[in-house]
Amino acid sequence: MTLPRAYLDLVEDIGEAAAARLVAVRGGVDVYVPARFDPDHALVRALGEAHARALIAARPRERIAVPSCRQAHRRAMIRRLYDSGETLGSIALALGLNQRHVRRLLAAMGRADPHQLDLFSPPDET
Repeated sequence: MTLPRAYLDLVEDIGEAAAARLVAVRGGVDVYVPARFDPDHALVRALGEAHARALIAARPRERIAVPSCRQAHRRAMIRRLYDSGETLGSIALALGLNQRHVRRLLAAMGRADPHQLDLFSPPDET
């Protein structure tokens, strides 16, 4: 799964759990990191004091575009549903996607549709 560079930078600064929490709370919007710690700042409510302090130390006075990670989340959902035995059609309906797009994403993940025949394999001799 490919995660946005901005998310990976946040993970380096504050750890994966805190970065995921920030994406869940503020994903898709810019967040201003103050120069000094303020216990009433939105970052403290979103991350907790320790992680807010870490982010302030790493990026004071910086405006961070917090990624939404929608694509990575959607691909993880597709993979989980497919691996649990859901059909391509049911995955497409559940996620509001086209079945062909689900098939394409799974192929890019190295998961082939078991109903798709391999053109270069010899036919089964039964």
